[in-house]
Amino acid sequence: YQSSRYQLALKQAHIRQSMSRKSTPTDNAVVESIIHQIKVGTVLNHTYPTQVALEEALVRWIYSYNHYRIRRKNNWLTPIAMRTQYQKQKVA
Repeated sequence: YQSSRYQLALKQAHIRQSMSRKSTPTDNAVVESIIHQIKVGTVLNHTYPTQVALEEALVRWIYSYNHYRIRRKNNWLTPIAMRTQYQKQKVA
């Protein structure tokens, strides 16, 4: 994540990089948790014939997570439902 090529790609996409201190994954536990879930759901014990196939699997996983995965932290709502509820409350 520190390579100049990666950082340039982030900059070109107008994405601000946030990094934890070295060897302290607890600094960003939420992100570490979601990265683990993505790996388990798409990479570990899976092989893909092409990079495009991997990218498609990631897109499907993210869509499924956001639209179908209920979370106790979200009062048993999906992330999309939670966001919609938040936006409605914000407007009211």
